[in-house]
Amino acid sequence: MNNNSRGEDLLTPAEVADILKASKATAYALLSRGVIPTVHIGSLVRVRRGDLERYLREKTELKNQTKPKSITSAETKEQMQSES
Repeated sequence: MNNNSRGEDLLTPAEVADILKASKATAYALLSRGVIPTVHIGSLVRVRRGDLERYLREKTELKNQTKPKSITSAETKEQMQSES
């Protein structure tokens, strides 16, 4: 892990994979498609820790927004009665 001039952590693709608990191939695919922003230093590819954290926050927020509301059996009965 390296620090750039602003004190931000720069992560390698392997470190990104470790943090995501994913394979290196998955991490490289996310990086190459631009899903997670990258920094290029010559031929090296790095990811700002803040960009990875933002990606994870957005994925978590999106998952929470699309989570279906669970319906209780009382609500189901009520709905069925009102439709009849």
